[in-house]
Amino acid sequence: MSRESAMGNVPLKRDHALQSLSKEHHFALLLCWEIRRWMEADVDCVKIGGYLTQMWIQQLDAHFLVEEKYVFSILGAQHPHVRKAAAGHRALRRLFQSREFTPKVVVAIEETLEKHVRFEERVIFPAVRQAATEQQLKELLEAHEAPADEVPWETNID
Repeated sequence: MSRESAMGNVPLKRDHALQSLSKEHHFALLLCWEIRRWMEADVDCVKIGGYLTQMWIQQLDAHFLVEEKYVFSILGAQHPHVRKAAAGHRALRRLFQSREFTPKVVVAIEETLEKHVRFEERVIFPAVRQAATEQQLKELLEAHEAPADEVPWETNID
């Protein structure tokens, strides 16, 4: 047994149709890491909020729409995993569209986004891969072939 598999850190293999969404999940986890770093450095939450608004507009909103239209539909709206993921989307939409980015809101975004991404990667995506037809995966790939560009943070905050 390799050291990675013994530690439970074996990378999950993704169907080609889910890879661009997984790449965007990677960007989201980097965002969570960056938010923690900014909060530890006492970066102004208004500045962080400006970046989070850019991230929402340039990447996350479209990402959610693709998942809701093409990924969640594979399992069906009443599937318990889909209901949980859709609730996560609603909560994150409310947080990202906050009028004031207080420390409480910024921390809630970081915590909620990280849990949500990990749930989709570990639970939703494997279930979708098992349930999806080749046609559904083809439609997903056609709808979202490449991940959105990463939104650079160095120029916005530091």
